[in-house]
Amino acid sequence: MYIEASTGYQIEDNSFHDGLLGLVVYASGPAENLVYKNDFEDLMGNGVATGFVGIGMNYDTIMKSGLQLRCNRFIDVHCAMAVLGGSIYNQSGSLINVTMSDIRGKQGVLIPSGTDVSAYNYFSGIPYNPIISPYRYLYINGSVSFIIQDGDKYAYNQTNATGYRLEHFNPNQIIVHNLPAEECESTLGLYMASGIEDIISQTEDYQDYETYLQNELAEITNNSLSLFISAQSANSSNASEVYEQLSSSSPNLTSEVLLAYLDNQNVPELSKVSLMLENSPLPSDVVEAVEQSDLPPEYIDYILKHQEGVNEIEQLHNQIISLESARQINYDHLMRATFNADSIASFADTYNSVMEFMETQTDYHAKNRLVDMYIKKGMFEKALTVLSEMEQIALSSVNTSKLNDIRLSTIKIDILQNINTEPIVDIVKKHEEFLTELASDYNTKEGGVARAILESAGLWDNFPIVFLPNPEGEISTKSTFIEPQEEDKPIVNYELESLFKLYPNPANDYLSVEFINPNGNCTFNIYSIKGELLKTISTNQQLGFISINISDLLPGNYIVNCAELQSNVNFVIAR
Repeated sequence: MYIEASTGYQIEDNSFHDGLLGLVVYASGPAENLVYKNDFEDLMGNGVATGFVGIGMNYDTIMKSGLQLRCNRFIDVHCAMAVLGGSIYNQSGSLINVTMSDIRGKQGVLIPSGTDVSAYNYFSGIPYNPIISPYRYLYINGSVSFIIQDGDKYAYNQTNATGYRLEHFNPNQIIVHNLPAEECESTLGLYMASGIEDIISQTEDYQDYETYLQNELAEITNNSLSLFISAQSANSSNASEVYEQLSSSSPNLTSEVLLAYLDNQNVPELSKVSLMLENSPLPSDVVEAVEQSDLPPEYIDYILKHQEGVNEIEQLHNQIISLESARQINYDHLMRATFNADSIASFADTYNSVMEFMETQTDYHAKNRLVDMYIKKGMFEKALTVLSEMEQIALSSVNTSKLNDIRLSTIKIDILQNINTEPIVDIVKKHEEFLTELASDYNTKEGGVARAILESAGLWDNFPIVFLPNPEGEISTKSTFIEPQEEDKPIVNYELESLFKLYPNPANDYLSVEFINPNGNCTFNIYSIKGELLKTISTNQQLGFISINISDLLPGNYIVNCAELQSNVNFVIAR
């Protein structure tokens, strides 16, 4: 089975057997597509026969959405799943260059909850050859995967039971998580016409909950812009005041604010450490940035040891994305169910009610599906009006992919409106330059649509892009397909050295304290020169930074005592 430039699908309960290939999905775009509960069996004969092959972009790097494979069975195949790309010849002998290929970066996620579940794919009878290619469960051509090129890894959720786990995988490309077994219930018939009202109701519930979460997120991060500016512009003269401002909004600082402060070379290192600790557990992108930062290794190690749990802001953001993905899936289900039942005369009223519902949706994906429904009914002017609205959205985000998709839909309408009065070749030739340029891109869904339109007018010979893993090439020392496994890194026990530092001195309204106590926490007491205790500040960290507001103290001489560090430091307030 070969699918090109299609989207909004779920492939379920099929049997792919005998021969060299089972299912090939090419450039299905960013939608949450699903290959579910299928059997791939007896695909052998040449050493690289493969159950599933993903080519081109089947993933969205921003939404983290895309094609998943769950609850499938791969039995007696040379290679179970493969993400491929590169320079190949298609069936016409033309050289095709696919430079971007991915499936969903995390395999094993329930939509809309965003809950991690086992992908629960079953593997049996997959030959193992450590010399040629051991990675036959989930093979990835790392040279064309954006996920790998960006220094990230695929996440594969599995069940740690015989047959339901990846026996062999490339640790440089895939990180594996063990989760309980899945139910894998059938969904056939779940989204038929009889369930249209339920789909609409569920979509409205998703939207209400998404709005609730967006409001909650906005309330938590309502001053993020001003905090970002402060974090980015902080310097030696205002470091203490900026830290006080950021600290007062912790632990609800966004990734943007935290990264701006982490990258700021004009603020003390220990103030960065303290801010990271106050907002721990950190968002995953901030954790990655800390790992790669130029902070001393003992500071990085200390921060990383405090990353238990999930960051609340990141969790809210991921929930919102999952709900958005769930609505998009429902729009796809709704359109398919409506089209399936449209042959029934009595269904006309329901079709109209579905269109009325879709007209109330502001989501870009919903508008796209509404255009499809208008086109099917020959309501071309309404479709063009919605496409114009979509174009404004795409222009505001400078989204070339969406703009190309909108223009392709406009061309389809041009063809359908004039097909009875003008030869299709003449209609398509009006757009030939745009279509030919787009068709030459073999990495995107839009390129596939352009090739199909040109082919329909006899202006392009379109051939499937189907190829198999090339394990023989992987043994070359110059190969970019398989990288050597990482050696176990030695465990380093970093030692902290005591530190107690005050500045500025003389001080004005704020006093900055940097401290390290390898043996435990610190308590700082500020005394007048007469020995009167004026302020006490405690911390539960072994190292960090404290900004102390001393604007209520009169000019003069003072002492800061830290009993745990057995230190006294004099400072002066001068205004």
